[in-house]
Amino acid sequence: MNQVKPGKAVTGIMMLLGIGMCFQSCAKPSRVFPQEKWLVATPASQGLDSVKLDSAMHYLAGVCGPRRTDHTLVIRHGYLVWQGRDIDTAFDVWSCTKSFSSTVLGLLIDDNKCSLKTKAQEILPRLKDKYPDVTLRNFVTMTSGVESITNDQPFEPGEPLFAPGKKFHYGDDLNMFAAILTKIAHEPIRNLFKRRIADPIGMDSAHWYWGDWGPVDGIVVNGGSGTFSKGMHISAREFARIGWLYLNEGQWNGRQLISRSWVEQATQAQTDTTVLPYDTNGWYTAIVGAYGYNFWTNGVRKGSKRLWEKAPPRTFAFQGNFNSYCFVIPEWDMVIVRIGNDQVIDTELYNGLFERIEQSRKN
Repeated sequence: MNQVKPGKAVTGIMMLLGIGMCFQSCAKPSRVFPQEKWLVATPASQGLDSVKLDSAMHYLAGVCGPRRTDHTLVIRHGYLVWQGRDIDTAFDVWSCTKSFSSTVLGLLIDDNKCSLKTKAQEILPRLKDKYPDVTLRNFVTMTSGVESITNDQPFEPGEPLFAPGKKFHYGDDLNMFAAILTKIAHEPIRNLFKRRIADPIGMDSAHWYWGDWGPVDGIVVNGGSGTFSKGMHISAREFARIGWLYLNEGQWNGRQLISRSWVEQATQAQTDTTVLPYDTNGWYTAIVGAYGYNFWTNGVRKGSKRLWEKAPPRTFAFQGNFNSYCFVIPEWDMVIVRIGNDQVIDTELYNGLFERIEQSRKN
């Protein structure tokens, strides 16, 4: 297989001999999935202008931190068409972990072990006194109002921040949520995720791991929010696989690994602009109206502006601190991963990337 030059659009002959496919003229591309490795293709073969794609990635490098686009890649129609210098080093992706926790909830709902309406105190009795009405839906929409006693004791409930469902608080309550999921699953949520998702889609265990808080009530609890290095650590190459799974509505090469209905719900806006932000000075006020079930979505916020105005409406993302993103863009049949754990940037700067990628599209 031809190697991808670091930081450049893929060049060389595609490894597609014997498959009579026309990439530029077909109305609907065939569905392909990576096996041990992603298939490599030129941007042109996947309907992208390589010079303009390089220009888009050059723009992204310019607005990012010192790691620029070293740990960045682009998937189009299931093919790797652009990659940075190093897409195999695993990084702490912070709040991207929230979307992995959401995925575990989707699996448990698929198994009829709980529902969005399940009250947290039914699973974790220590929540009954202070949080009798908080549901699992409150956790995945960041409207629980749950606060822990201290950051290093995330499983001991503190005083409520607000009544459930009344405000939006992009906080660390998902560590408590992870403890709830662990009790429902009767095993560490990493184990469930690995068995049901990571292994079937071919995620290489050498390039991802999920941190944990150690045993709680007899079972290891993985971090649910991504704080304190307790969450997901993953390489760009492996991250792209779960992005591609979500783009394909939970189906992987003929197997439905997580229900389509969960993917649709989780990646659509679930908090509207009538929900008040807990802290009006907090940066997360910008995503009220654009938050799904622990996914960032391209929903309409106050002022009738989408989160990413230059991206298609169905765009959604795994999002984490220090500029960690896995963008899933169904309208473009594209996944873009940028990680590196280096610098916080304004999420609206990604509009420049989306605008340039739109200009690179031939179809």
